[in-house]
Amino acid sequence: MKRLLVMLLPVLLLIGCGKDEQTEPDKEVSGGMENQEVVLSVDAIQEPEQIKFNMSLKNQSERAVEFQFSTGQKFELVVYDSDNKERYRYSKDKMFTQAFQNMTLEPGETYDFSDVWKEVPEPGTYEVKVTFKGRAENLKQVQAVQEFEVK
Repeated sequence: MKRLLVMLLPVLLLIGCGKDEQTEPDKEVSGGMENQEVVLSVDAIQEPEQIKFNMSLKNQSERAVEFQFSTGQKFELVVYDSDNKERYRYSKDKMFTQAFQNMTLEPGETYDFSDVWKEVPEPGTYEVKVTFKGRAENLKQVQAVQEFEVK
């Protein structure tokens, strides 16, 4: 009897874990948000011995947008020179908490944040690319790219 039970238990587990063959038709998702409804902007400001980046995320839609973060990092910022060589990365040599966080941006609300590159590179044209790390339903990843001059 024990042997029979030992042999039947794995079979019953496999049956219980089996895939249900009934499938539902794909549901159409409506009311998706366009990236134009949540806009990210970045401005580079040359200061003595540093470059300051002011960033702004604005909800231009008529509904609240809830962002989820899987870490404490809210954004990534990367600076490239005219040869497309990476010159600065916000997250380099930083550690972020591994905790889920939420942030709600109400209609018309703006979330401002900044970073400082504590170096002034040689004169020339640079490109800064900012990626907002929050994920929201029906919203593609929000990014901003801006060229700036160092004099």
